[in-house]
Amino acid sequence: MDIKLKNKYSAGIALLLCIYLLALSYMIIFDVASHENYLGQNPYFNSSTFKNELRHYFEQIKASHIDYQNFRQLPDEEKVTMDEITEQKEQLEAKLWEKEQEILSTYGMYINEAENMGNKDRAQLLTEERDAQLKEYREKTIKTTDEIRESILLDKTKHYEELKKSLSNKNDPIKYYIQDSERGEIYSNLDDVKDIEQYVREHSLYSLKLPQANFRDPYLGWVNNSFQELRWSGYFIVPLQIEGYSQLHVNYRYYNEIRERLFIEIFLLILVTGLTIFLFIQMKKKNLLDLTYVDQIGRFYRKVPLDIRAFILFVYSLGMIGYAVEISFFNSPFRLSHILKITFTAVYILYLIVNIREIQWMKKYKGELKNQWHGSILHRIKRLLSESFVNRSIFFKVILVLLLTALLGPFAVIGLMGLSGHNGFFLLISLGYAGIYLFMVFPYILKNLAFLNRILKGTDEMVSGNLNYVIEEKGNGALAQLARNINNIKLGLKASVENQMKSERLKSELITNVSHDLKTPLTSIINYVDLLKNEELPREEIQNYVQILDRKSQRLKVLIDDLFEASKMASGAVELNMEKVDVVALLNQALAEYDEKIQQSTLTFKVNIEKQKIFVQLDGKKTWRVFDNLISNALKYSQPNTRVYVSLSEEANKTVFTIKNISAYEMDFDVDEIFERFKRGDTSRNTEGSGLGLAIAKSIVDLQGGQLDIQVDGDLFKAIVTFYK
Repeated sequence: MDIKLKNKYSAGIALLLCIYLLALSYMIIFDVASHENYLGQNPYFNSSTFKNELRHYFEQIKASHIDYQNFRQLPDEEKVTMDEITEQKEQLEAKLWEKEQEILSTYGMYINEAENMGNKDRAQLLTEERDAQLKEYREKTIKTTDEIRESILLDKTKHYEELKKSLSNKNDPIKYYIQDSERGEIYSNLDDVKDIEQYVREHSLYSLKLPQANFRDPYLGWVNNSFQELRWSGYFIVPLQIEGYSQLHVNYRYYNEIRERLFIEIFLLILVTGLTIFLFIQMKKKNLLDLTYVDQIGRFYRKVPLDIRAFILFVYSLGMIGYAVEISFFNSPFRLSHILKITFTAVYILYLIVNIREIQWMKKYKGELKNQWHGSILHRIKRLLSESFVNRSIFFKVILVLLLTALLGPFAVIGLMGLSGHNGFFLLISLGYAGIYLFMVFPYILKNLAFLNRILKGTDEMVSGNLNYVIEEKGNGALAQLARNINNIKLGLKASVENQMKSERLKSELITNVSHDLKTPLTSIINYVDLLKNEELPREEIQNYVQILDRKSQRLKVLIDDLFEASKMASGAVELNMEKVDVVALLNQALAEYDEKIQQSTLTFKVNIEKQKIFVQLDGKKTWRVFDNLISNALKYSQPNTRVYVSLSEEANKTVFTIKNISAYEMDFDVDEIFERFKRGDTSRNTEGSGLGLAIAKSIVDLQGGQLDIQVDGDLFKAIVTFYK
C-alpha cells in the first residue's frame, strides 16, 4: 500500500515537473521569436530605429548643403521664391474659408432659432457678433505679399541656423564624410582627417559607404538613390568612442545585451527540452506516466459544449501568446513574481494537455466527435435556424418586428438631438417613426399576443376535458393556421374518444352476446346429459334426448367455428387462393344449397342474374361463404310471406351482388354496428344466428379488395357486395 502511494506521489511530482519545464520552454520560444531581429550581427545598426535616425540625419545634410546652399550670401529677395509665397497664400485662404464656414454655421443655427421665435433683437445682435468675428479673423489672416515673404524668410532662416548648429556639433555620434564630385567640395563633421579609409578601419564602430550598386534597403534605399543623383560619395560613421553621453552607443550596447541573452535562452531551451524528454522516457519505463488526474479534468471539461471549448481554447491561446510576448521574465532579476508567471503559464500547458487528451479520446471513439458536435451551441443554433425557416413568413415577421423595435433607440437619440439642438427636422423624423410604431407595429404585436392568449386558453379548456370549446379562427396567418390545426386535432380527439367509448360498449356487448350464445346450447346439453343419467328412461325418450343433444352440440360447434373464423378474418391471418372464378356459378350453387329451406319457408326468392357467366379474380370458397351467409341471414330474419330479391350484375369495372328483404324485427341499430361480431338484428337473440355472419362476410370481401355495404330503409334491409376487377 505504501509503495503504491509512493508511486502515485512520484508520478504526480514528475508530471508536475514536466509541465513546468514545458511552460519554461513555451516562454523561451516566444521570447526568442519576438526578439528574432536581435539574433543577427550588429542588431542595433540593422534595426529600423537606427536606419530611420540615419535617414533623418541625411535629410539634414542634404538640406544644409543643397537646399540652403549659399543661403547667407543670397539677398533676402532671392531667399524666398514666388512659388513659396503663392503656396503660403493658398494655405492662408483655405484656412480662412474653413474658419468662415465654422463661424457662419455656428451663428446661423442660433440666428434661425431667434428668428423662428420672433426675437428680432437677438437675431440682429447675433448677426452683428458674427460679422465682427468674420472681420476680425480676416484682418488677422489676410496678409500682403511682403508680409508673407517676411514670414517665410524668418522661418527659413531659423531652420537654416538650426541645421548648421546640429551638423556642427562635434559630439554628434554620427559622423559623415561626403565628396561632391559635381562641385568638387567635401562635406564633413570630422576634423583633420586626411585618409578616410584608414579612419574607418581604425576608429569606426559602424560605417556605411554610399552609393552602392544593387543596394536594397527599405529604409536607406532613398538615401543611396539621392547619393547617385547628387553625384555624392562617402561614409556615414559611428566612432568607437565619443566624448560625453551618446544615446546611440547606449542603444548599441542594449541591443547586444539582448542578443547575448537570447543565445543563453536558446541553450537553456535545448537543455530543458532534453531534460523533459529524459523525464518522459523514465516515467514511461517505470510506469509513472499516470494521466488519471488529467483525464478526470477532461471528463468534467467534456460537459462543456464542443464549440464553447474550441472558442475558449482559441481565446486563451491568443491571450497566452500575447502574454508570452509581452511578459518580462528573462530580462529582470529573479523575484517571487517569476514563480507566479511561470505557474500561470504551467496552467495553460496543463490546459493544452487536457485538450490534446480530448482529441485523442475523440479519435479513439469514432462517433464521439459527431455526438459532441450535436450537443454544441452552434449545432443547436443551426437546428433552430432550420426549424425557424420551416415557416419563413413567421421568421421574417419576427425579424422585422425586432428590427423595427430596435430602431426605436436610434430614433429616440435623433429626437433628443433635435430637442437639444433645436433642430426641427430631426425631431420631426423621430416623432414620425414613433407614430408609425405606436399606431401600426405596436397594435400588430398586441393583436397577435391576444390571438396567442386565445389559443392558450383553448388548449387549457381542451386539456381540462372540454372538447366542445372552439378557438376562434381569424385571418390566414400562422396563428390562425395554428388555431385551425388545434381545432382539427380536437375534432379528431373527440371522434377518437367517441370511437373508444363505442368500442368499449361494443366489447361489453360482445362479451355478453358470446356468453349468451355459447351458454344456451351448453346449458341444454348439460340438462339433457343429466336426464340421460336416469337408467329407467324409455328407449324412445332416450333416442329423442340424443337427437336433441346432437342438434345442440352441432349448434355449439357452428358457433365456435364461426367465432374462430371471424377471429382469423379480423387478424388477416387467412391465405387466399385467388383465381378466375365464375361468380354466377357460385351464386347458383349457394342458392341450390338452400333450395330445400327456401321451399319449406314462406318466403319467395326473386333472382335476377343479367349474364350467364361473370368472371372475377376471387377466392371461390371464401366468396361462396359470403353468398351463403347473406342468403342464410335473409332466411333467418325476413318477415314471413314476403319476397327476397337477389340480383347479380356486371358493370364496366366491377361486379355487384345485391340481396334485399323485409326484416321480421325492428331495425333500431346503427348500420355500422351490424358488422360487429355477435351483433344481430334480433336483439332478443331467439333465432339460430351466431351474429358472426355479416362480420365474416365483410372481412372476406375486404380481404379481396371488395366492398360490402348495408342500407336500411324502415324494414327494408339491403346488402350490396361489390367486387372490383
